[in-house]
Amino acid sequence: MIKKLILIVLLCVVSTATLSGETKAISEESTVREDLKDLEREQDQIDKLLKAINDMYEEEGSDKPEFSYDERNKRIIIHFSNDEVNDQYQKELTEEISSLAKDIGLEHLDIKWQKEKKDLPEPSKKEKERIEISSKIMNQITDSLREEGYDVDSLSLKQHVVYIRMDESVENFKKNKDKIKAVAEDSIASITKEIFEVNVTRKSAEEKLEQQWSPIFHVVSNLAERKFAEYRGFAYSFHPAPLQIIIKTNIEKPSWFEKWVSKTDERVVEIENYVEEIIAVKKEQLQVTDIPYEIIIRGKDEQKLN
Repeated sequence: MIKKLILIVLLCVVSTATLSGETKAISEESTVREDLKDLEREQDQIDKLLKAINDMYEEEGSDKPEFSYDERNKRIIIHFSNDEVNDQYQKELTEEISSLAKDIGLEHLDIKWQKEKKDLPEPSKKEKERIEISSKIMNQITDSLREEGYDVDSLSLKQHVVYIRMDESVENFKKNKDKIKAVAEDSIASITKEIFEVNVTRKSAEEKLEQQWSPIFHVVSNLAERKFAEYRGFAYSFHPAPLQIIIKTNIEKPSWFEKWVSKTDERVVEIENYVEEIIAVKKEQLQVTDIPYEIIIRGKDEQKLN
């Protein structure tokens, strides 16, 4: 009763909590599953567009510039470094891509030309030989380990050090580490007389979790940005446990006086519930390892709002 009376008295007070921002790209009334379906449809359309562009160049037999997709701004970026790319060529190609996009169902796709730095100078003969040897070493190690029944998670070579990351259980890694290192050293010796150090490590449990959860983080940040005008960023942290999934907003935390009439709490709950539902749906779809997590909504001044 007291709360109701205060609300009536303060009815004319305008909350100063910031609940504004850029225009949202999806409706506030749509459900999580509808938004996910729209996102999947858009991603499928982009894949089709990039394939259509590639097919167009293959059919013409001409050199294809590099294309990328800016998901945040719904923009195809054409990267080029050739000074001879003139305005007419840009106009014609932009029109062709726009036409392909419309045929696929992408009506409002932005197309941007972005000039890159000129190609690096031609590598020296010695540098070419080094690159060729490095490539042979990497391929030989991968093939040899595969023949022995080992799956390499990642492999890199830097300054005469070969880094091998294995996706093995703790028990198997302890048992097989020396054998993996020996196979790699034999592979190197079959290619060159140069001495290389071999560093063998195991993919950690946290890295595995991060890899599993990465698609969920991507979808959460993507849809939250489109859904809520107040969104300004996303972050996550596995340490300390539990996993923290953080949505950063431009919402100002209301003062005690404003709190009675502010809709900030409602908005924060709405954002939290939306994110919670995305996670639930994607966890079910992807069958990721179920771990404890906490959703944190931060305000304009990084204060925790929930």
